[in-house]
Amino acid sequence: MPSIVDIFVLVTFQLNRGPADDNLDTEALNMISEYLDECPGPLKLDFFNQNNFIGCFLKDNCYKYFTELVSKFGAECKKYGINVEPVKKQLHITLAYQYSSEYHEELMQQARGIDLNAACQWEVRRVKKTYHATLEDELDLIIGDYVFMDPNEPTRSTDQWYFGTSWLTGRQSMFPGPYTERTSETWTWALHASELLVQKETPSPVCNGDSHAHMPLPKPPKASGETYEAVWKADPTYAKVNKEVKKSPVPRKEVRPQDLGIPRSLVVMRHGERMDFLFGRSWVDLCFDDDGNYRPSDLNMPKSMPKRAGTHYEYAKDAPLTTLGSFQAHLTGMGQATVPLHVEPGIFEWLGWYQLGLPKFFTPTELKSHGFNVDLSYKPFVPITKFDMEENIEGYYRRSGETSRNIVIRHQQEGGNILILGHAGSLEVCTRQLLRKTPRPDRDFRDLCAKVPYCGLLSITECLRTQKWSMGDAPILSLTHGQNKQMVMTKLSLSLDYF
Repeated sequence: MPSIVDIFVLVTFQLNRGPADDNLDTEALNMISEYLDECPGPLKLDFFNQNNFIGCFLKDNCYKYFTELVSKFGAECKKYGINVEPVKKQLHITLAYQYSSEYHEELMQQARGIDLNAACQWEVRRVKKTYHATLEDELDLIIGDYVFMDPNEPTRSTDQWYFGTSWLTGRQSMFPGPYTERTSETWTWALHASELLVQKETPSPVCNGDSHAHMPLPKPPKASGETYEAVWKADPTYAKVNKEVKKSPVPRKEVRPQDLGIPRSLVVMRHGERMDFLFGRSWVDLCFDDDGNYRPSDLNMPKSMPKRAGTHYEYAKDAPLTTLGSFQAHLTGMGQATVPLHVEPGIFEWLGWYQLGLPKFFTPTELKSHGFNVDLSYKPFVPITKFDMEENIEGYYRRSGETSRNIVIRHQQEGGNILILGHAGSLEVCTRQLLRKTPRPDRDFRDLCAKVPYCGLLSITECLRTQKWSMGDAPILSLTHGQNKQMVMTKLSLSLDYF
């Protein structure tokens, strides 16, 4: 836990509107503005702990000030038929709650490390126009996001580029100020990092003849930063709420014939290099004109682009492979061009990364019309209509694990090799349930995703004697190559000094 944190203190007004009156916007809020000038200095907090709760409570003078503020505001609102409930509970900041008593001392030690006297001021800016970062030190701006920044940034900047923190992703970097506007609106409980205090896992034996081995559990990463297109969501270890959990359908029970002698091998592979990962999300604006005509601007861009339903902007969320990405796939390919493709939405990546909406995918029929060998008779185990957009990381593991289990059950009679082509996380989530292991915490999962190369693959094999799955050697070598920087050349001059 860092020594300095941003502390949010919120006073929630529960309003029951009566007759509308526009004067409320000026009279009541102007009163608050005047009363804020009488604030008794910096916020003073005291630590408090009891049973399974650790938090900070306002000291007497601050508590009195805020309760009076609510009372004065309520009296002003009452003139216009609006009832404001008085403060009934001590105003506080919760640091930890609903945890096992065995963790109390460790949590208290971390809480004591917070500097309660640290200064904390910020300006909240609403994103009003999308901006796609073109450099590593730039921040992607997404409609619906908010950016927190030091209020002194405008005075320090000479070109209207400010340094801020994205509310959606927690990423800190530079962003163009004119693409945002100042706002007083803010939100609470935006989780940008979580720390698992205790991690337990019972290793499963790996079947390899008569020998057994254990898979080591990776240590949680020290850094809380994240670079893998993530939209962070609160996980169950952060706050427990009584929310109905949507249950995934139970997979069919597997029954193995006694005389089956061919084991099954499941190979899970990541896709090749993608256009948006290499050229950024602004590649669509760079390559398409207003009429939707495609024109590549780099040799690593495909020569042509299939037409799709809707506009060409659908490619922003559903990007194709680069030229190099297609070459990677060709080198890694297994020479099975005649094997039909089954389009299975159940292996799509974590829905927590798509809170702003899913891509509009090509349909199997559209893919077939573009020359892909798609089996149109295939019925997916998890259609898109069954997606749970509130899916947490455990739900992602469960959905992917049950989908891959159903896939291998489908091929239990003939055995042999099965290939799942998905995303970086697919190598983990499509095999972990079959290996009889529990889901990893989201930070460990994200760390693994960042380490999976393009067209990287993982193989697990069934042991006929124990009917268990274990890690095996990848049937195809990984492809390693250097990164080639883009060259922008406006003038070429050679000096005789070089010869």
